[in-house]
Amino acid sequence: MKKHISFLIAFLAFGVASLFAAAAATATAGKIAAVEGNKVQVTVDGKMPDWVKKGAVLKLTDEAGKVVEQAVKVTELSATGFTYTAKNAEAAAAGKKLAIQKGKLMSGC
Repeated sequence: MKKHISFLIAFLAFGVASLFAAAAATATAGKIAAVEGNKVQVTVDGKMPDWVKKGAVLKLTDEAGKVVEQAVKVTELSATGFTYTAKNAEAAAAGKKLAIQKGKLMSGC
């Protein structure tokens, strides 16, 4: 009986954790407004999320879900969007629609 109760508690805890993870993973829509040199300006559709702030690390994906930028750091913030610096900014096309999510800073050896 104790095994069943322990299993049930573990199952419920996993379910609740999954719900919170799904809620945290929601994306915000936006689009590339302009590309100037290595700086990319992104406009956010609707209200700017609280977690988009200067220094925040973001993950950007396109409409198909393909990762455009794995980990970009917000360098400038405005009322309607943000700017980040990219090594391959020339590949970013103005008008391209994006899904903006919280990202993780990538580090390697």
